[in-house]
Amino acid sequence: MKDTLKWAYALNQWKPRMDAFTRHEDQLRAFKVTSAAGFDYVELASGSGRWENLARPEVILANHGSAEGFLDFLHQGSLKGVCSMFWDPTAPAEEDDGMPHNPADPGQHDAITRTSQVFIDFLAAVGASTLVARPAPSAWVTGKLPDDAINTTATLWNTIGDLARQAGLHLALHYDCLSSIHDADQLSTCCRQPTPNWSASRWTPPK
Repeated sequence: MKDTLKWAYALNQWKPRMDAFTRHEDQLRAFKVTSAAGFDYVELASGSGRWENLARPEVILANHGSAEGFLDFLHQGSLKGVCSMFWDPTAPAEEDDGMPHNPADPGQHDAITRTSQVFIDFLAAVGASTLVARPAPSAWVTGKLPDDAINTTATLWNTIGDLARQAGLHLALHYDCLSSIHDADQLSTCCRQPTPNWSASRWTPPK
């Protein structure tokens, strides 16, 4: 099994507070622990600002100079590279004017698509395979989305799926239990969209 799979580990558990896990020496130590545990690749998680210096392409590149420089940094920690990155467009980010975005609002699709290109370009440059995205806002913000809003959301992700495919990447949508799209009927509505261009869905069933 080890010979046929690329094992990856999500780094988000290494950051218990805002100012932790920001020094390069701490990150290299964590990379080596991750490698020693048998993982070859990491999944990064999106964030914002200088305290999240493994969490936003603009900040990663500012710290390491280039995609190649960042890969060299990972190699120093005995990791082979990045497999994927998780991105939540509904979370505020200072790189996006500090505003959360709602994929169910067609007026925000252009802004979300522009941000997706930042992640897609970075992932392609570091040789990753997948952009993992949270596709819908939280249910406590919007309530359970009706079919027309789900169709609007699916249209956005079809567009971003096309961009990812053009860059040689997959798009995976991660549906969590707090999402406004979270039951089987809603997921079926998503899949009825013409020619969906995402490659997989990672769904955490409601508890």
